[in-house]
Amino acid sequence: VWNIITGKVEKDFVCHQGTVLSCDISHDATKFSSTSADKTAKIWSFDLLSPLHELRGHNGCVRCSAFSVDSTLLATGDDNGEIRIWNVSNGELLHLCAPLSEEGAATHGGWVTDLCFSPDGKMLISAGGYLKCKELELSLL
Repeated sequence: VWNIITGKVEKDFVCHQGTVLSCDISHDATKFSSTSADKTAKIWSFDLLSPLHELRGHNGCVRCSAFSVDSTLLATGDDNGEIRIWNVSNGELLHLCAPLSEEGAATHGGWVTDLCFSPDGKMLISAGGYLKCKELELSLL
């Protein structure tokens, strides 16, 4: 964690066994995520040096993550085109989204490189395709 005014390191986290590929900060600025080539993602508190949750289940490098606007969900994307949606408070897997076209072919053709929740938290945009997860209705929250 860097201080952008001084340019100095504030905290140094030992995050993963593999290369760290991305990170994101929750919109409430209390947590951050890290993703890795070790096929895991982690949710961290800025106050602790150990992760709050280690998110397992991806079968490929986890390339990206994104917090929902209300900071209750974390989406992660991997090299196999899978997107997983997690509960930030307990680390539980809520949904596995394998983006498919109408013909049944993967829309990403491989890596998911970026994710972004809509402001209302009901849709998720992924690099290389558009994904609408009806399961994200507010009833989950």
